Amino acid sequence: MIAHAIQGSNSIEGYQVSLDDAAAAVAGDEPVETNPQTWEVITGYRDALTYVQQLARSREFTWQHMPLNALHFIMLRHDLSKWPGRYRPGDIHIDEAHTGRRVYTGPDADDVPPLISELTDWLADGEPEHRCSSEPPWPT
Repeated sequence: MIAHAIQGSNSIEGYQVSLDDAAAAVAGDEPVETNPQTWEVITGYRDALTYVQQLARSREFTWQHMPLNALHFIMLRHDLSKWPGRYRPGDIHIDEAHTGRRVYTGPDADDVPPLISELTDWLADGEPEHRCSSEPPWPT
């Protein structure tokens, strides 16, 4: 299940990985066919998933900016030009690869910290049985 999550989530970003290599990432093995750059992305995502699973089991966990910044760092630590763990200083957008058409423009950089505060407030007010249980709300 985790290998499928790794495979699917990273394909959204344009990184293609075989199910065998996604399973290898979960097991801590070496890739069979994935290139080193993509492997860094895949293992970063795997490590972020592991971090979230561990946080979900922590009774003292609270939603704040820093756990989200930590997740960002874990996933992008291989590319310091992307400001891993920090809020971006400027504009961001996503262009469709095969057409070049802009499909998403992110909010202004100055709006990101208050938007993250809104997100953490919303997450903190979520379903109490998921926040406080000793097990995560998804199968592991």
